[in-house]
Amino acid sequence: MSLAHQVLIHPCYFGPDLKEVIQKKVYSEVEGSCQGYIGYIICITAITHISSGLIMAGGEGMCIKKKCQHPVNNSKLTGMTSFPVKYNAIVFRPFKNEVFEGIVKQVTKVGIFLDIGPLTCFVSHNSLPDRMEFCPKHDPVCYKSKEENCEILAVDIDVRVKIVGLRTDINGMFAIGTLLDDFLGAGN
Repeated sequence: MSLAHQVLIHPCYFGPDLKEVIQKKVYSEVEGSCQGYIGYIICITAITHISSGLIMAGGEGMCIKKKCQHPVNNSKLTGMTSFPVKYNAIVFRPFKNEVFEGIVKQVTKVGIFLDIGPLTCFVSHNSLPDRMEFCPKHDPVCYKSKEENCEILAVDIDVRVKIVGLRTDINGMFAIGTLLDDFLGAGN
């Protein structure tokens, strides 16, 4: 996926290695982050273009232009420069009704919490099969099948889950899942 990012660079880094400094900063700021509706940036595959930088006014985030109509107080100039960067990346963007494998991280009376890579998913006890019952006295705490095959949902168990809802904000994503479909539940 082709994406863009603005990188702020301090003037002390200006020099022959500026391109490498910009690239390292893009990698450190972007990889592993969640970009709202785009999803989680897993890794950058290529930096395709680094545009010329724009000197920023200190603290105000406004560009300094040659034909500026508003007077600028020079004491506020820091020399910070914004470089627009275009890059290609591998992203993780889950959608409603997708099926994923996750790892149980927490078991409570109201349901279970799973980690699906960087995504946290909650499965309510109402979205677990009727044959599963909460066992608070079991060590570790778990949901256990009433049947003989003794399916267990406990911490660190692999679970196949279907996403039924997603909430996305600027800092991350949260999913609601279900195990009430065929071929869902604890892995073998």
